[in-house]
Amino acid sequence: MLDLTEKYKLEYVEAATLRRYYGVMRAGLTTFCITASLAAFAGYFSQTLRPLFLAFVGIFMLLAAAIAWVVFSYRFEKATLYLRELWAWFDGTSQNAPARFDDFPATLHEVTAQMLRDKMTWVMLAGLLVIAGAFLKLV
Repeated sequence: MLDLTEKYKLEYVEAATLRRYYGVMRAGLTTFCITASLAAFAGYFSQTLRPLFLAFVGIFMLLAAAIAWVVFSYRFEKATLYLRELWAWFDGTSQNAPARFDDFPATLHEVTAQMLRDKMTWVMLAGLLVIAGAFLKLV
């Protein structure tokens, strides 16, 4: 049986791996969805008949990008908060033994506040708004 320090070292490594995974998935999925959305919008505006299917695909993929961004940003920031709590326990500034990552009691407010501190959140939001605004202006 592992002592508490070894157990939490393994938990830290696992949570850090999950955090990296969530960051990569956030970047990969949103990039793919935004690229597909822009390609559909470009196809829509480049044709004289303007097929509605391409507009639908463009809007759908833009919404998929926003959903993927929110879901994986939430998970990424929750993992960040958990790692911060584990580090405080290792450092000795917190005496409470942290819960497992699956049982980590981060509130929606804490995670959302952490998301709003992330500069990538603001870049993504600006990008989504610019693309949606440009589509609405051109329609």
